[in-house]
Amino acid sequence: DLYALTVDVTPSAQFGDNVYINVTAPAGINEVNVTIGGATYLVPITNGEGQKVLNNLTVGDYTATVSFAGNDNYEYKEVNGSVSITKADPAMTIIAPATVDPATNVTVTVVVGKNATKKVFIYVNGNPTPVDVKNGTATLTIRDVQPGTVNVTAEFVGDSNYNYAESALTQISVEKYNSTISYTNVTETNNNVTVYVQVDGDEGNVEVDGVNYTVVNGVAEIPLGILPAGDHSFEAIYYGDSNHNGNR
Repeated sequence: DLYALTVDVTPSAQFGDNVYINVTAPAGINEVNVTIGGATYLVPITNGEGQKVLNNLTVGDYTATVSFAGNDNYEYKEVNGSVSITKADPAMTIIAPATVDPATNVTVTVVVGKNATKKVFIYVNGNPTPVDVKNGTATLTIRDVQPGTVNVTAEFVGDSNYNYAESALTQISVEKYNSTISYTNVTETNNNVTVYVQVDGDEGNVEVDGVNYTVVNGVAEIPLGILPAGDHSFEAIYYGDSNHNGNR
């Protein structure tokens, strides 16, 4: 009695989700064919039941046809079920290092979803760059990053299987430059001695004997006053600036 052959199909699913095609058949039927989306699959029947699971159906409406070729006890028979596949919301993620050195190139990868296409706009500190999506991902190299925080977000325009989407914010911390400190010049006017200390930073302060002196264009002017004859030593401490670490 072939009329006992039935099929139950997941009625609707998003792209990438599992679609379950459940078949029941009477004793004596060991396998059936399931045809959907232009492909045919051989499904074994055990204890009267069989199942085919698919997750590769693109957006659209499908008919699943279950057919049995027939044997000595049962004639050919086929039954149909249907499923509708809708667009999925991609769970976009951004892959990037948390911390990098200054003046380096940083690679940022946006993972959109399996088989995603079209474009992603990758925003670096608010500035967008369109990048093609290949094999579900898009990659951008950010060149010559400078000390501070690099803010990265992504915007996917959508395609035939995925909806428009925006990513969460990803931040990359760029380390400060290491600084050097040197004594570039010593002047004497009316027995008053002035030492000039050069640092890598453009601004900040240099401390000498507990007094802070402002760095202007990388140089701090240190007036030492009138010094007695002989050798003199002092230590200058640079506290760094927004782009440079301190040094002494």
